[in-house]
Amino acid sequence: MDQQKIGAFIARRRKELNLTQKELADKLGITDRAVSKWENGRCMPDLSLLQPLSRTLGTGVNDLLSGEIIPEEKVREKSERNIMNVTDLAQLTYLGNLRTGMAGLLSLFVLLLIYCAVKDLEVTGLMAMLCTFNGFFYCSRYRSTGKRQMLAFGAVWILTAAINLIAFFIQTW
Repeated sequence: MDQQKIGAFIARRRKELNLTQKELADKLGITDRAVSKWENGRCMPDLSLLQPLSRTLGTGVNDLLSGEIIPEEKVREKSERNIMNVTDLAQLTYLGNLRTGMAGLLSLFVLLLIYCAVKDLEVTGLMAMLCTFNGFFYCSRYRSTGKRQMLAFGAVWILTAAINLIAFFIQTW
């Protein structure tokens, strides 16, 4: 998807309807800054806004995602391409949120490790728990993406978890 082209299309349709960015934003329940970002090609509308936006602009979602009014003979071709592009966009958003969550979890875990070290508490059990979680996370990502690197990361994390569990049992036995 060409964000610049889509942004220019949104701006053109909005102006044809004699709407300001603020008026369009009010109809969609968002800020005028969001509309400005779309029109400048800096970001795309949220997937949940595509249908209300296309209705407000008097176009189809397919036209909106193409950044142009699509002739009847090319509707099927453009529809299939747009569906694939939206799927890729949704997956990137999901992965970005997932990475943020994983970074937060890892940060929390590091703080917990520091706390355990300061208090002289046993940490190998915590390490095993984190490694197991990461191992299963990467293995599930392998199942959904088919990327072998995810399986390799998962195997390394599960191996690390096993080593930590063995160390935990030896120390606490």
